[in-house]
Amino acid sequence: MNSQVSSTFANWPGLVVASEVASRSIRVMPQRSMNFPDHLRAHGDQRMPKVDFASLVEMVDEVGLNGRGGAGFPTAKKLASMASYVGKAVVVANGSESEPLAHKDESLLIHQPHLVLEGISIVAGALGAQKAYLMAKTKNQMVVSAVEAALRERRKLRLDKVPVTPRIADAGYTSGVETSIIQQLNGKGPKPAFFPDRPIVAGVSKKPTFISNVETYATIALIARAGASFYRSMGVPGGPYGSQLLTVVSQNGSYLVVEAEVGTPLSEIIGSAQVDVSAASSVLMGGYFGQIVKPESIIDLKLNQPEMKKLGLGVGAGIIGFSNSCPIVEASGIVAYLASQTAGQCGPCFLGLPALAKEVGRLAHGATMPKGVEEIGRLADQIAGRGGCAMPDGAVIIARSILRNFPDEVRLHESGRCSFPKGRANFFGTKYERLRLN
Repeated sequence: MNSQVSSTFANWPGLVVASEVASRSIRVMPQRSMNFPDHLRAHGDQRMPKVDFASLVEMVDEVGLNGRGGAGFPTAKKLASMASYVGKAVVVANGSESEPLAHKDESLLIHQPHLVLEGISIVAGALGAQKAYLMAKTKNQMVVSAVEAALRERRKLRLDKVPVTPRIADAGYTSGVETSIIQQLNGKGPKPAFFPDRPIVAGVSKKPTFISNVETYATIALIARAGASFYRSMGVPGGPYGSQLLTVVSQNGSYLVVEAEVGTPLSEIIGSAQVDVSAASSVLMGGYFGQIVKPESIIDLKLNQPEMKKLGLGVGAGIIGFSNSCPIVEASGIVAYLASQTAGQCGPCFLGLPALAKEVGRLAHGATMPKGVEEIGRLADQIAGRGGCAMPDGAVIIARSILRNFPDEVRLHESGRCSFPKGRANFFGTKYERLRLN
């Protein structure tokens, strides 16, 4: 085990309660749902910790907890912005997980629904919330069954003063965007929206709204039970602390969800999923809002977001995906998918993404036009930072990553060649219809 990683992870109650531990710093998510008696055996007292608003902000600030939905915004700062709305707020747990390769949120809701619901209850109580919602991933009956069973148990025992209303997110990549979640809860469909006031002021039913990822709520429940000092005893000395859920996707599309202690070498995490890195051509770090990079560029890294960020990398919504296909073709599939997910509400998305997808597609399939790579760069510059939501930026980051990280392969494709055998690409797990190149 790496010297930076603590030895207390084995005693951590955990986002994952596993009968077998992959290593001293990694647990593999089991395919079983914990009922309330299971929850008590794993986490102790039936009575949830009572945490007032000031104590909650102080607690999450002390441990440096960042949101687990992908953006990594400081949870304490987000909570503190609700100070003027205590007693008026709506609480929303976002488990929509619209990122195609992500499976951590659905796995957590199946495995430990009570832990997520307990976290929601703690936050709702601290905020004096009037209502609470849990937005779950679409088309997953195992999630629905686990959450509904847990809610029945909790209602019978009268555990939650603020009742939690479960909802199923609409399909589509943008359905997980914060403003899209609010739109769905307001009965207006899954499109991101621009609100005159921020959600913390006027969100669901025009009420002050606190939204965070389901893993964030589960982590809050664990910290409230185990204590901030315990959480700080895990991870990297001086921070970041704690643990994090990750989805590791292999070259054949199979995946494994693990809980890893912060500071764990990525090589150990990847090894726990039995991925043969030597057979991989590229790695998708962070999902469709991340980068495609060479495997050798990540193998010596650790699960340490601040350190990865210095290199322009990160795990985003907890995704590390591997491919053995051409990275240019893989990028083409991702950008084309994102172009297909446009909400049709802003030019950079509705017009810019299809144009970018067409140029990356030409490059990938040997039909690049003169100055095609320059055109990809020009379109990326026009799109970046100008969308109604951040989704177009994801396509730009993917396109730029292959130009930067695979220059030799890009030059081959410019001349109509490819160093990889022809055949259907993995597209990191997505289904992709080849663009018509006119």
